[in-house]
Amino acid sequence: MNLLYLVFGANIKNHFQANFSILTFLKHRAGLTSITVVTDAPNFYRHLDEFVTVLPVDEATLQEWKGEFNFFWRIKIKALEHVARQFPNTPILYLDSDTFLHGSFEALHETLRRGTALMHEPEGQLSQLGSKTEKLMWNQTQGHTYGGVRLTERHTMWNAGVVGIPALRAPDAIALALTICDELSRQQVTPRLIEQFALSVALAETFGLQAARPHIGHYWS
Repeated sequence: MNLLYLVFGANIKNHFQANFSILTFLKHRAGLTSITVVTDAPNFYRHLDEFVTVLPVDEATLQEWKGEFNFFWRIKIKALEHVARQFPNTPILYLDSDTFLHGSFEALHETLRRGTALMHEPEGQLSQLGSKTEKLMWNQTQGHTYGGVRLTERHTMWNAGVVGIPALRAPDAIALALTICDELSRQQVTPRLIEQFALSVALAETFGLQAARPHIGHYWS
């Protein structure tokens, strides 16, 4: 399995969190092909050189990854694409910095091995969610088609603090997520949750989804 983190900026708390998350996985390093940290602050990870590959990202690359519509969180999907190309036959587990492993690493690996994708937890069907952003998003997208997928009441928003992608068909799923993300941006859908919903739809359509919450804590709230 490949672990992937994105950590940007000078706020040392975010880098402390990422370091802690990495350390909770290191006792399972025999099952890890790589740990990649995409960051503009590589010095926070030099002490982990034995275990971690740091991918320094400059402003030009970030701008390219943001894409035509300059959407910052599109870079999460592009980073997944980068790791999938580097390690084409190995599943990927993306983690926000505010996560930690507390359950079974083996169960996570087995879920991905058998071809089921992971996200942290389902937040509910977009058509039923109650926040202002989610209601607006549903009104803007219901019945529309993105990447060949027509959005209906069954489509669920999943929390993207954890994103696990099986090796088989990973390029297809990531390409679909990018297409959905870009088409939502092109339609000027309210942007706050676009990459999360694009991943939710793409992974559900390609693999089916299972919650990582029984094994990974995510203390974002």
